[in-house]
Amino acid sequence: MPGLNRDLREKMFKPEGVLGTFSARIDMGKALETFDADTHHDLKLMGSLRNRFAHSLEVNSFDHPNVASYMDRIRAKPILTDPMPEVDERAALEHAALTRRDKFILFGTTVCMKFHNALSRVQTAHE
Repeated sequence: MPGLNRDLREKMFKPEGVLGTFSARIDMGKALETFDADTHHDLKLMGSLRNRFAHSLEVNSFDHPNVASYMDRIRAKPILTDPMPEVDERAALEHAALTRRDKFILFGTTVCMKFHNALSRVQTAHE
């Protein structure tokens, strides 16, 4: 962002700033079309999951009732790129058998890949 100098960045991203919360940053990413509606939805769930783990000592597993309902609503799926339909079908079946913890890890990895791809597109556009 050309007009984002150090002082403005610090003001915007400090905890009480306009982009100081994870939720606000997620909303800004969606507004800038950095990711799609499903990723926005899942990132919001990720924030809720973080809060469940951070603010309740009894929550110690992705299968805990206060967390499981969030995990079951995550929309992320593995990125299937194999041109052979039978490979994609097998991957979809394997995804269905993943634990909630594994689905969370898969989601985190998928989001990182999406961000990397988005940043690569921005870099390429500026070259």
